[in-house]
Amino acid sequence: MNLVELVKSQLTPDLLGKLAGQVGASESQAKSAVGAAVPALLSALAGSASQAGGAQKLLSALTGLGSMSDMLSGASLEKGTGLLGSLLGGSTLSGIVSILAKFSGLGGDSTSKLLGYLMPMVLGGIMSSFKGKAPDAAGLLNLFSENKSAIANAIPSGLSLANIPGLTNASEAVRSAAGTAGRTAGRAADAASSPVKYLLPLLGLAAALGGLWWFFNQAPADKVPAVAAPQLPEVTMPSIPAIPAEAVKLGGDLSGWFTSLTDSLGGIKDVATAEAALPKLKDAVSQLDSAKSVFDTLPAAGKSSVLSLITSNLGSIKDLIAKVASIPGVGDLVKPFTDPILKTLTAMGG
Repeated sequence: MNLVELVKSQLTPDLLGKLAGQVGASESQAKSAVGAAVPALLSALAGSASQAGGAQKLLSALTGLGSMSDMLSGASLEKGTGLLGSLLGGSTLSGIVSILAKFSGLGGDSTSKLLGYLMPMVLGGIMSSFKGKAPDAAGLLNLFSENKSAIANAIPSGLSLANIPGLTNASEAVRSAAGTAGRTAGRAADAASSPVKYLLPLLGLAAALGGLWWFFNQAPADKVPAVAAPQLPEVTMPSIPAIPAEAVKLGGDLSGWFTSLTDSLGGIKDVATAEAALPKLKDAVSQLDSAKSVFDTLPAAGKSSVLSLITSNLGSIKDLIAKVASIPGVGDLVKPFTDPILKTLTAMGG
């Protein structure tokens, strides 16, 4: 099963034309951008799934995807944008946006919207490949392993993913997933480490000692002393904490929040535009306070996944706030909102 073609099959000519209109591109631009974006997203997901916690996070996103009656609706875009941030992380996502925008000729905003619309389709293609069966970590990694050549070959000539943070290139990302997929299905494929890796050598040692025990005990008793059968030490499999659904949803919400805040701050050029942005900044403060309330209730595994999103975006937000504050007459206007935002993000661990 070719996963790239499975995802692209959802984009009928009519849907592709509508997608072009939604992102402000010509149909040829949209087709070229989609042809590059689908394997790039699959490469990024393959690389993410091969990391500690990545497969479980992707599983949570797949099971919580639901159905999209309109793949080009505002709800689809919002969900896709949130999933991009929570599954790929800010630095990887911004790198993909930058390189695809340059390759396709689309602007950064149009490319971001395109990826937001495509993400649910990509996840839907992954989900449909399981043909109604519930996916698991081993199945996900096997899927990426089986499609490593198809994904790498689908990346257009002239498009390199080598400089994207967290994603060296497509072939290495899917190769990493393929290597992980070959491990024992009984352990969580995305665990950072496991005592299972010590089990096979122990079994080999047990077999060798067992053979010696058999040999020696077949010899005359007065010639060779009997050797006691070796006892294999017990190996306890660690439980892998799942990423709570609340953390996955919060990550998506915060990703959208960072995008919205960046747009609001980026639109401030003078006092007039600052005053126009104040209602949005006020909403941003309120939304962040609500997000922190959810964050405070999460277990450690959930907080860790959200913190990575915050830390990857905080630096650019601080720089943007400093730039806006340096505009004459604007600093005092935005300070009542930007200060609480930075204070809350810092309290959340940023």
